[in-house]
Amino acid sequence: MKLYIGNVPEGCDVSALEAIFAKYGKVDECDIVKNYAFVHMGAEDEAKAAVDGLHNSEFMGSKITVEISHSKVRQRPVMGGRGQ
Repeated sequence: MKLYIGNVPEGCDVSALEAIFAKYGKVDECDIVKNYAFVHMGAEDEAKAAVDGLHNSEFMGSKITVEISHSKVRQRPVMGGRGQ
Protein backbone atom coordinates (compact mmCIF):
# COMPACT_ATOMS: atom_id res chain seq x y z
CA MET A 1 0.00 0.00 0.00
CA LYS A 2 1.31 3.41 -1.01
CA LEU A 3 1.61 6.21 1.55
CA TYR A 4 2.12 9.93 0.96
CA ILE A 5 4.44 11.74 3.37
CA GLY A 6 4.28 15.53 3.40
CA ASN A 7 6.64 18.12 4.88
CA VAL A 8 9.70 15.86 4.62
CA PRO A 9 12.62 17.81 6.12
CA GLU A 10 15.42 19.06 3.91
CA GLY A 11 18.42 16.76 4.13
CA CYS A 12 16.34 13.67 4.89
CA ASP A 13 17.59 10.59 3.08
CA VAL A 14 15.80 7.41 2.10
CA SER A 15 17.41 5.29 4.83
CA ALA A 16 16.23 7.63 7.61
CA LEU A 17 12.68 7.65 6.27
CA GLU A 18 12.64 3.87 5.76
CA ALA A 19 13.83 3.38 9.35
CA ILE A 20 10.83 5.12 10.94
CA PHE A 21 8.36 3.25 8.72
CA ALA A 22 10.08 -0.11 9.25
CA LYS A 23 8.90 0.01 12.89
CA TYR A 24 5.40 -0.62 11.52
CA GLY A 25 6.17 -3.29 8.94
CA LYS A 26 7.95 -4.16 5.71
CA VAL A 27 8.93 -1.19 3.53
CA ASP A 28 8.96 -2.25 -0.13
CA GLU A 29 10.00 1.07 -1.63
CA CYS A 30 10.71 4.66 -0.59
CA ASP A 31 11.02 7.68 -2.88
CA ILE A 32 11.73 11.25 -1.75
CA VAL A 33 10.70 14.08 -4.09
CA LYS A 34 11.71 17.54 -2.79
CA ASN A 35 9.70 18.05 0.44
CA TYR A 36 7.40 15.04 0.11
CA ALA A 37 7.82 11.30 -0.30
CA PHE A 38 6.05 8.06 -1.10
CA VAL A 39 6.55 4.93 0.96
CA HIS A 40 5.22 1.56 -0.20
CA MET A 41 4.39 -0.77 2.70
CA GLY A 42 4.06 -4.54 2.34
CA ALA A 43 0.59 -4.93 3.86
CA GLU A 44 -2.48 -2.75 4.30
CA ASP A 45 -2.64 -3.21 8.08
CA GLU A 46 1.03 -2.19 8.41
CA ALA A 47 0.42 0.91 6.29
CA LYS A 48 -2.59 1.91 8.39
CA ALA A 49 -0.57 1.40 11.58
CA ALA A 50 2.14 3.68 10.16
CA VAL A 51 -0.46 6.36 9.36
CA ASP A 52 -1.89 6.10 12.89
CA GLY A 53 1.54 6.23 14.50
CA LEU A 54 3.32 8.81 12.35
CA HIS A 55 0.73 11.30 11.07
CA ASN A 56 1.47 14.77 12.53
CA SER A 57 4.55 13.44 14.32
CA GLU A 58 7.94 15.16 14.67
CA PHE A 59 10.65 13.86 12.35
CA MET A 60 14.05 15.55 12.08
CA GLY A 61 12.58 18.81 13.38
CA SER A 62 9.54 18.87 11.07
CA LYS A 63 5.94 17.84 11.65
CA ILE A 64 5.25 15.30 8.91
CA THR A 65 1.89 14.32 7.47
CA VAL A 66 1.33 10.67 6.63
CA GLU A 67 -1.71 9.51 4.69
CA ILE A 68 -2.76 6.76 2.33
CA SER A 69 -1.99 7.85 -1.22
CA HIS A 70 -4.89 7.97 -3.62
CA SER A 71 -2.80 8.77 -6.69
CA LYS A 72 -3.51 6.75 -9.76
CA VAL A 73 -0.91 5.02 -11.89
CA ARG A 74 -0.60 6.99 -15.09
CA GLN A 75 -1.61 5.13 -18.20
CA ARG A 76 0.62 5.37 -21.23
CA PRO A 77 -1.02 7.15 -24.15
CA VAL A 78 -2.22 4.83 -26.88
CA MET A 79 -0.78 5.58 -30.30
CA GLY A 80 -3.16 5.78 -33.21
CA GLY A 81 -6.22 7.65 -34.34
CA ARG A 82 -9.24 8.52 -32.28
CA GLY A 83 -11.71 5.75 -31.67
CA GLN A 84 -9.44 3.05 -33.02
